Amino acid sequence: MRRTLGVLMALMICLSMPYASAVEGRDAPNCASAELADVTGAMAVDGGSCLDINLGVHEPGTVLSFDLLVADDAVDVLMFDEAGKAPYDLGQSYRSVMTTPVSTEAVLGQQVFHWKVPASINAKAWSMVVDNLAHDGDQGEGDQGGARAQISLQVSVLQDGALTVVHDLQAAANNTSLWLSGDDGLSLDAGTAVQLEAWGLDGAGDLAFFTDTQRTAWEDGAQHTPEAGTALLDVSTTSSLTWTTPASLDGVPMHLMLDAGDAIVGGAPPADLRMTVRLTLDPPMNPVIEDDNNASTTLGQPLLLDASSTPDRLNRLVEWRWDLDADEDADGDGDATNDGTWGTSTSVSASWGQPGTYTVTLRVRDVDGRTAMVQHEVSVTDVVSPSAAVSSLGDEQPVEDGYRLDPDAVLRLSCAASSDDHRIDVCAWAIDGAPAGQNDTVVASWADSGEHTVRLTVSDPSGNTDVIERRVVVVDRTLPRLAATSVGALPATVNAGASDVVRVTVDDPVDDIETLRVHWDLNPLSDTDGNGVPDDDADLLGEEVQITFDAAGERVVVITVFDPAGNSDRAVWTVDVAAAATT
Repeated sequence: MRRTLGVLMALMICLSMPYASAVEGRDAPNCASAELADVTGAMAVDGGSCLDINLGVHEPGTVLSFDLLVADDAVDVLMFDEAGKAPYDLGQSYRSVMTTPVSTEAVLGQQVFHWKVPASINAKAWSMVVDNLAHDGDQGEGDQGGARAQISLQVSVLQDGALTVVHDLQAAANNTSLWLSGDDGLSLDAGTAVQLEAWGLDGAGDLAFFTDTQRTAWEDGAQHTPEAGTALLDVSTTSSLTWTTPASLDGVPMHLMLDAGDAIVGGAPPADLRMTVRLTLDPPMNPVIEDDNNASTTLGQPLLLDASSTPDRLNRLVEWRWDLDADEDADGDGDATNDGTWGTSTSVSASWGQPGTYTVTLRVRDVDGRTAMVQHEVSVTDVVSPSAAVSSLGDEQPVEDGYRLDPDAVLRLSCAASSDDHRIDVCAWAIDGAPAGQNDTVVASWADSGEHTVRLTVSDPSGNTDVIERRVVVVDRTLPRLAATSVGALPATVNAGASDVVRVTVDDPVDDIETLRVHWDLNPLSDTDGNGVPDDDADLLGEEVQITFDAAGERVVVITVFDPAGNSDRAVWTVDVAAAATT
């Protein structure tokens, strides 16, 4: 019993000791190094050796195209970044850190595939190791060396556009499926061209588009029967299809499946597979312009032009350029439809300073630099009437609502002060109802005193009008006269309460007697008519008036005669009003 226990203890001690000999016994492979230029032609890799090919530094998301040919003997083709290659270089276990699915063990023959550099924070240096040996860290998997192998490799960087949404080497195990278009799928505008390309590497598989409904049905256990033209079946080499999104699927989420099982009716039998898949979308560029007022506006009134309803479910449109007048080449480049600058606004508030029909041009640019354009006509009308105004240029003297003019002096009036939201097109004059020309100014004169009417009608090019009238009074400069004898003949005394008829005589060298006005102001200290002159009120009016004074005392009456032009003469009548006799 003790002997047995001792043996067990010795064995446990041995098992607990570090297995240094195994680690120390692993040989570093000491690979030869090569640049891509070295292997574009055939290059030998002897059995028991390896070749480390420098692929360069690449940004995440870069797609590389590989054309690899291995002849004479199988080799392992392993992809590493700098950190991942360290275990291989040290002879340690590396299979968990080699980059998949691009690494391939026991390759013999030609392999053509595209590989997308995995996501990372920074660009990385990449190597492809051609392993033709029994590496201590390969866990007995893959090629274990043997005869000399001949290899050639060509690698190039592929330039995808922004609308290449899938492009990579995909791998699916037997009886599994992958969704390549994300959980939400792709919502496409009607008319979007869909190009699906596949390059089989190992095995055969199927690619098919599903709607949400079809995906749900498949997830519930039903096989998918693809519609014509929406699937690539039993792909083992190279295959492609081009499909245009119909109106019935406008905005309907579409899901792309890679199937290595029996999910798709008529597809390949279940098997492990690797396949390069590239999905490129080419949506239509059909910009749309809408406005908020049925394609019409008035002068100076902003109109909102809006292109936000332009189909763009993939959000690939990045810049917009608005040209508001296709008849004017504002930048002088020979193209009248491309004025304005590129920007990110899908709408613009526009106004125009002249009536007419304007062609608005919208250009859009997508993430790949492609452009498209659309035009939209807008009718601009002038509905605002001009504002007529008359200004004086001649001998006339401005007075309220018109002008005063001496006989034979020249009246010269202008319409230059008139205004319009567009422009004044016509100034039409009339004097006393008779046309007087369509000019910026009008000229007239009269030999005799009198009153005349000048009428101005202004029009804009749209036919809107405005009218203004001005009165012109032609007056002489001679004064009317109160006959001194008639004033002197007025009674010096009257009785209070008595009604007396008094009379003055007036005349004028030019004006008719009938046109003269005689005012009798019985209270010259009070401005009854509010004209600022307290002693010219017409308390009584006429050459002959009937006057009564109610109270005794001295009274002062101011008598003023006016002609039509406002010229005047005046006299003061002082009268003693005697108290009425009592009985």
